[in-house]
Amino acid sequence: MKRNSTFLFLESPGAITPLPWVDGAPDFTGFSDPTLAVLQKSWTDFLASGQELEVIPDPPPPPPEHDWTAFNTAMLSDSNWQAWALPADLRNAMIAASINSNLTSLENAYAIAKAAVPPSAEAITGWQGLADTYNVPIVF
Repeated sequence: MKRNSTFLFLESPGAITPLPWVDGAPDFTGFSDPTLAVLQKSWTDFLASGQELEVIPDPPPPPPEHDWTAFNTAMLSDSNWQAWALPADLRNAMIAASINSNLTSLENAYAIAKAAVPPSAEAITGWQGLADTYNVPIVF
């Protein structure tokens, strides 16, 4: 048997069932007979066997969600973005891609825009900071 800080992976005949691990013991709440009886017997048998419970690490936390709305608001408010002398069609393409949370379109539009009108190093550094802050996976 294995457990981490939140689950016991209870081995019973034909299955491994994750059970909440609460206050140093499995929590069988939510199970009813006949499943409950099988799980409780498997746990009792394990305890009687004298085997050690293997403690395994918790899985890594999920990555934070991309916050496109906050990123878009911050970018549109950014003085370097406002000062970047892009033609309207390129600016609109970038805004549309970002508003639609379309990373591929945003990357493509940015590549075309920076080739047409290279942004300053200061602008790139600032925009990358915004992308990193709001977990938007673009590299400026």
